[in-house]
Order: sequence, then C-alpha cells, then structure tokens
Amino acid sequence: MLLVMALVDVAKRAGVSIATVSRVLNNEPGVRPETIKHVQRALRATAYDPEAVRRGPRPGKRDGKKTRNIAVLVIGQTQEEWFRRPLFSAVVGGINRAANDRDLQVLIDHVLDTESLSPSLRKGRIDGALAFVAAHSDRRLLDAVRQQMPVVRLLGEEMAADEVDQIGPDDIAVGRMGFGYLAKKGCERIAYVTSRPDHEALVVRAMGLQIAASKARVPNLRAFVCGPSDFGSMFGPNLFAGPDLESIAEAIANSNPRPDGLLVSQDVEAIGLYPMLVQRGIRPGTDIQIISCNNDQSGTAMLNPRPATIDLGTDEIGRWAVTRLVNRIARPSEKPIRMLIAPKLVEPPSSSAGGPDRR
Repeated sequence: MLLVMALVDVAKRAGVSIATVSRVLNNEPGVRPETIKHVQRALRATAYDPEAVRRGPRPGKRDGKKTRNIAVLVIGQTQEEWFRRPLFSAVVGGINRAANDRDLQVLIDHVLDTESLSPSLRKGRIDGALAFVAAHSDRRLLDAVRQQMPVVRLLGEEMAADEVDQIGPDDIAVGRMGFGYLAKKGCERIAYVTSRPDHEALVVRAMGLQIAASKARVPNLRAFVCGPSDFGSMFGPNLFAGPDLESIAEAIANSNPRPDGLLVSQDVEAIGLYPMLVQRGIRPGTDIQIISCNNDQSGTAMLNPRPATIDLGTDEIGRWAVTRLVNRIARPSEKPIRMLIAPKLVEPPSSSAGGPDRR
C-alpha cells in the first residue's frame, strides 16, 4: 500500500502533478531535467521514504471502533499504471484534501486477484474504500472488495446498474459543453475525436455532442476514432475508424468538406493531434477550433495556441466521494446513489485567434 499524503506533499512542494512525481520515482522517460531536480529537492525536503510508505496502515482496532483509514483502490490494474493518468492524480488530490479535513488517513492499493487481496483489506484495518475500476475488469474483483468493506465507485460506467454508490463527471454535459463552445466560435462542421471508442464515458460524451447538435439543428456530425467501436449506429456513414491518431489527422486533412471544429475526448489526444494537423497545413485556432477534456494544464500549455479544455470537476469528485464514503460507513444499509458532477469550461488564458478561417 502507498501513502497518498506523502506523494501529494511532494507534488505540492515541487509544483507538479502526482503523476509527474510517480514518473520521477520510477525513472520513467519524458520528464524534463529541471522538473526532475524540482521533484528531487521536494523529496529531500519532505524526507520522503519510498519504502516506508509501502509498509501499510497502522493496525486497526477489532472492537468495532473505526480506524480512520480509508483506501483508494485501483481494481483490475496496478496503481502505478493509473498514476500516469492526470485525471486519476487530480481526483486523488481532491480525495486527499477532503480526507485531511476529516482527519482521515488515505492509502492506495490495487486489486488484481480475488484470491490475493491485501491483508490490510481483509483484517479490518480499513473502514471503507474509494474504487477506480479499470474498463473490462472482472466484476468479481469489485464484489470481493465490497464483501470486506463499504465501497464508493469513482468515475466508471454511467449506465451501470445502481448496485454501488458512484461519483463521477456528467459526460453528457461534457459533450453538450463542447458543442456549445465550438458553435460560439462559429464552427459549422463539427466532429468528435477519440482514441478510445471502447470506453463508455467517451462514448457518452459523443452522445452529449449529438444531443446538442440535434437541438441546434446541425446536421452531419462526424466522428474520427481509433479502432472498432459501436459508434457506427450513432454516426452512420459519417464515421471514420483508423488505427491511430496519425490516420485520424490524415482523414481530417483529406475530408471534403473538412471539419472546422473538433471536440477531442481527452487532452492527451489533443496534444498528440496538434502537430499532426500542423504538418498537414491545418492551423489549430485558425483553420480549425479544438476543445478537449480533462483540464491537463501542464500538457496543453505546450500547445500554441492553447486550446480550451473541459474541467471534469476532479476536485469536487474527490471531495464528494469522501463525503459519500463517510456516510456509507455510518449507514451501510442505505440505498446506493449516483452523483454526477457538472463540468466547467476552461478557456485559454488569452486567445487572439478568432473563428475558423473561411477564406
């Protein structure tokens, strides 16, 4: 188990994300030398001991009293894989701040096998868990954790049955917000881009985009996706499915008429797509307007012009998840609820670009 507070403190001191701290600790490539120095100084300042924080929580009491320990669990993948995702790190940051306010200790672990749950999860050392469930993970993994303690699920399937409390973003609203932004920019040929057409949340964002387009009577909405998907029934002949982002950039460049506005499902995809479009003579911010999702400011800051992004309300998701878990621990028989957090539009700090160039 990994103590979240230590990582959060290091990230705060270094002025970087938890994901960046994780990359430095694991000697992963792609981190700038000056950033590594900032993180290393923060590690020394906090006397961070990677081994100490893996020794697990303090022993819980077995007399019915609460331990004031809660867990953040990644189900179906390792926590190291999820720490690379800025969205995960942002939600964990919100969880930690809310836990600090309640004097709770937060620990992080993963569950990969129903037969080998962490001893801490089996011995009453944790009062309850906040669970991130990997797509296509074995449902029995979540069920095994629920047999041991109260659970609140974070993010995940918006159309799942109400069997467990769930807190996540309102992805329908994300799609509608993306359409509204592009429409105000004067875009008339709007398209959706995603490299994960198998991910339900990203499919739901496309649905929100379609709902908004239908209400505005905007026809021929297009989609450009990587790999096979269920988008065919949604977009019909206006769907392009290619093997990677490079093929999507090529398809956008060769489209006639070419899209003048893109809602990209994740910031990381927009970061990859930008230079590919420029290489094909398409100028983001001038020839084509782009808005993406997740509010990864450190990543989108590298783009010029910086695109608008949609903040999924990660801090609120983390805070409400802790509140709900505390209530679930106190009232275990209460009916499950689902809470969707409203997204927020984050426009670039300054934007000299107008609508698409229609010369």
